This record gives sequence, C-alpha cells and structure tokens, in this order.
Amino acid sequence: MDGLFYSSIARNLSNGVGTFWQAHFSNTLFPTFYEHPPLGLGIQSLFFKILGASHFTEKIYSLFCMILTGFIICQIWLLMSFQHAWIPLCLWLSIPLVQWSSSNNLLENTLGIFTCLSLYFYLKGHIHTYIHTYIHTYIHTFYFLLAGNMLFLAFLSKGFVGFFPLACPLFFNLFSIDFSFTRFIKQTLLMSLGIAVPLILLISLNQQASVCLSTYINSQVLKSIYYVQTVDSRWYLIQRCMFELIPALILCAISVFIYKKQNLNIKLNWNKAFPFFLVGVSAVFPMMVSLKQRGFYILPSFPLFALGMGILIYPVVNFLILQIKTHSFSFKVFTSISLITFSMGLLLSISNVHAVSRDVEMLHDIHSIGNYLDDGSTIGISKNLWTDWSLHGYFIRYKNISLDTSSIIKTQYFLTNLMDPGNELNSHLEPILQATQKYQFYEVCNIK
Repeated sequence: MDGLFYSSIARNLSNGVGTFWQAHFSNTLFPTFYEHPPLGLGIQSLFFKILGASHFTEKIYSLFCMILTGFIICQIWLLMSFQHAWIPLCLWLSIPLVQWSSSNNLLENTLGIFTCLSLYFYLKGHIHTYIHTYIHTYIHTFYFLLAGNMLFLAFLSKGFVGFFPLACPLFFNLFSIDFSFTRFIKQTLLMSLGIAVPLILLISLNQQASVCLSTYINSQVLKSIYYVQTVDSRWYLIQRCMFELIPALILCAISVFIYKKQNLNIKLNWNKAFPFFLVGVSAVFPMMVSLKQRGFYILPSFPLFALGMGILIYPVVNFLILQIKTHSFSFKVFTSISLITFSMGLLLSISNVHAVSRDVEMLHDIHSIGNYLDDGSTIGISKNLWTDWSLHGYFIRYKNISLDTSSIIKTQYFLTNLMDPGNELNSHLEPILQATQKYQFYEVCNIK
C-alpha cells in the first residue's frame, strides 16, 4: 500500500500536479503530502516522465534501484581488494525481503542507494588514510565530505533513518590496526559537515523546503515515536532481521563447517567483517525507539550484513573456487543445468508479466469506473470505505480520481460496497455500470 501511494504521488509530480516540496496525493486525502521527504518521489517522477503512467513504471524504478544498489555493493567489495564480487551479491539476494522489495515501490529502495554510496566514499577515504602526503589529505577530506553529502540525500529520501552510516568512523577505526581517536573524530566531523552544510543552506534559502521538512519532523517523526504503534514489541525489527538473514546465515554456516571439517590452514576475516556487521546493526537498533515498525524499514542494513558475511567467509569460498576444475564434465553439467533453470525462470516471469495477482476485483471495478469519469474527478464513497487505503491509491494511481465522504454530498457519483444500499445519502441513487464485481456505482439524483 505504501508503494502504491508513492507511485501515485510520483505520477502526479510528473504531470505537474503538486510540486517537489509540496507533493500532492489527492484532493481529499493528503492534498499536500508531508509524510516523507520528497527526493525519492521526485526521482521516481522522472521515470514517469520518461516511461509514462504504465503500471510497469514503478516496478522498473524498483528494479533500477536494486540493480544500482547491487552494483555499488560490488564496487565496495572490489574496493576492499577482494575477488569474486558475486559473493556478497548472492548473500544479499538470498534475503527474502530484498527479493520482495525488487518489485515493490518502497522509499527504502532509493534510500539504500545513498547509504551504500556513503559507505563506498567513506571507505575510499578510510582505506588510504594512512598515506600522509599533502595531496592525499585533501583527497581524504573530499571523500569524507562526499560520504556526508550522500547521507544528506539519504535524509531527503526517508529522513533520519538514513544517518546510520555515521557509525562508520567509530567501527572501522575501532577495528583498524592502530585505533586513533583523533582520526575517528576528524572523519565523523567531516561526514557531519557533509550533512549539515547543505541541509542548513537548503532550509535557510528555500522556505518551501523548510516548511516541508519541519512539518515532516513534527507530524511524522515525533508522532510515530509518541503516538503510533504497529507492533507489540520494540524487539520486532531485531527478530525480523534475524529471520530475514537465515538463508545467508545458512550459506555462511556451510562455509564455516567446511572450514572446520577440512582443517584448512586459512583464517576467517573476523576483524574485517565486524565493522560491517556493527554498522548494519546501527541501522536497526535506533528504530526500536518507536513502536511504529515495519519489516521493510531494515532493508538498508542488508548490504552491510551481506558484505560482512561475504568478507568473513571469503578465504574459504576462494579456496573452494580454486579447487574447481572448469574443464571437467561435472562442471559443464552443472553450468548447463544452471543456465536451463535460469532461462525457464526468465520465461515464466515474462509469461506472467500481465497477470494480476491481487485485488483483481477491485482493479476491475476501478478501471471500469475510471473509464466512465473524467480525469481529476471526485466521487463520493460510503464512510466504511474511507480507510480502505488501497482503494484510494488505485483510484489516484490509475485514474486520478479522488474519494470523498463528506456528509453534504457535493459529487455527482457515489460508490459503495456491492451489498451496501447506500442509505447514508438523503438522495436518490441511480445504479450504473452493472458489470462491477466488488462495488456498486451510483449516479446521485435529486439531492435534498
């Protein structure tokens, strides 16, 4: 449902309905949308401008975010001087929530790009920080500032949850060969400056941005901490994180078992892996302050866990790869089976590309009703339908139709559930569009 709202807002933006800092959902629900910062919605609106309003647009955007995040994960891996970048990529893709997010339009998809970029630029500066030439000092400073700039963009995508890579200076210095408190403070200050300077300039020079962000903090952040509850336990996200990591942990456990069984004369990369684990944990624990928790909130932490697990087991996996005889018959059979399986999966996905898997009746009626009305219309609905957020989302996303429950009916048309006679109206209702499957659509006549 969240992704449906975001795609509807992005589509509106692409059509000039609402502005970047004053996004618009519908005429009756979130006429000015301040529930989240607008960068992710603004970027997605560019996809709608280029690709149009097809129902594939938001899925293409989600896939684009996933591909870009995967590419950055590989670049971070190579930056650490490891081979076989598919190792962290496979661990990341083994996480069920990551696979689910690839086709669901979540703001965390955009957020993950910027947090991964921040990690990449931080490591660019940190790895070579021991070189103390004049030119290198400026280069390191630039990378740390750039890492902070990425967190500024992460904040504009999903808010304060994007700041967790600020933990990088602490954990990566803590596990360095020689911990330097001065170096830790310097890196933290530079990253903080990379966030603070553009943020202060933005809210100082742009009144609309100031109103948008302050309203977001007051109505969304503070409200979610004090008043909104979606789970019974603050430990929900920790439990969900452990559950999602089970497939990747199983793969790691198999590697460690081989390591113990074969008595290999190699060491696991514990010291190099721990900073990634701890930064990943820092993305999850702060959200325990609120009882408003959803499973997908932890998506940006998974690249860190995948990199950490990949680095930990890399010596074992690399050893096993070196044992593979690529010219053997068994390897060729394995490769052939893998290609056939991949091809069958791809063909199956293509064959189901137009299949509707959920809300079939609702979508049927929305398209039928939308084709009957003008774009931008508002229709009345019975009060018991108001909290059906998917109904709002689909009507706006596909037909740009707003829904209203005003007691004084100002609309020409009215929508109820199929078995609801619509008694709440002091008027005559004339049923139209008899072919609907879930709802009854009326024309309102003789309003008293």
